[in-house]
Amino acid sequence: MRTLLLIAVTLTAQTPNLNPVTWALSTQPGKLILHAKIAEHYKLFSPTKSTPGPIPLRVKVLESKWLRTAKPVAPTHDQTLIEAVDITIPYKLRRKLPSDGITVHVEVEYQSCSDQICLPITRRTLEAKLLPANPVL
Repeated sequence: MRTLLLIAVTLTAQTPNLNPVTWALSTQPGKLILHAKIAEHYKLFSPTKSTPGPIPLRVKVLESKWLRTAKPVAPTHDQTLIEAVDITIPYKLRRKLPSDGITVHVEVEYQSCSDQICLPITRRTLEAKLLPANPVL
């Protein structure tokens, strides 16, 4: 019985976390904020990563008819992102927003890795409501 328990604990400790990144999207005037919470022992690769290997984070704003976006800005110039990180996506409006705003969709594509394993490429779509600063009532 003791041997079986030891084997179960060992297997659990070596099982990779298959969903090590949780995402949130928020808005501020002139920028979208992607918040990534990265599980312990895992990392993402910065959108500015230039070395070969796992793919860097790719970010795409799907509402291009409403927003003109600049390149995402990571808070550090490191090649890897760990723990919790906010990535800023500056934008300018292409047209006036309707009084009830729009829902913005941001697609992220990334590969998360630990020291033992790189998981398959993952794609997620996040959404947030973008409201006009002075809505017409």
